[in-house]
Amino acid sequence: MMQSNRSGHITIIDAPVRLDRKENLFRDYLFKCMDNSETITADAYGQRHTAFPLRGPDGLAVAVVDISIGDLKQLPNHENKEVQRMLKLLQAAHRELSSESEGGDKKLVLEAEKRSEESRIDIMFDRIMLTDLRDTVGKLTTRAFAELKSYKDPPKVIHDIVGSVLALFYQDKEEDLSVWHSCKQYVNPDLVKRIQEFDPPPPMPSVR
Repeated sequence: MMQSNRSGHITIIDAPVRLDRKENLFRDYLFKCMDNSETITADAYGQRHTAFPLRGPDGLAVAVVDISIGDLKQLPNHENKEVQRMLKLLQAAHRELSSESEGGDKKLVLEAEKRSEESRIDIMFDRIMLTDLRDTVGKLTTRAFAELKSYKDPPKVIHDIVGSVLALFYQDKEEDLSVWHSCKQYVNPDLVKRIQEFDPPPPMPSVR
């Protein structure tokens, strides 16, 4: 099981505690999500939770993604859209792995995926995210660029996303990217070309 917090820190739990339905009434939303293969929202332990099913080829839930938004009743619209997009990509990754386990062809898009099976699995979700980014950026029009650059002070999530993408190509411009007026100067057709051609290096081997 994998758990992450607001800062993005990820914790891998190798042997998660088994939840018994009768002993976890306040987590019944997790069981309902699995039972019905539907998204369930509920309040538990003073926090608003939404459980999203990860479905198998038969449409039935095989896993649950539990997202807590604390004392908020709902996420802002732009953040909710981002959550839905990430869940869609996660579902795509699961669908790809399921297809492979049944004898389907492996998708090798990035050079790093061709190095070893271990590195391929490690970066599969990143590759799916990159492919989605390429598709999205490829659809941007001149009008879309103009609209993005017209922001004097964009929503934080927009600045964060644009800054994160630009940081891949302009690592020496960290100070510029933290200021929107400077950051948006790098949003141009050249950025689209860089994204379309981007092939990240393989991850460094882990040291144990």
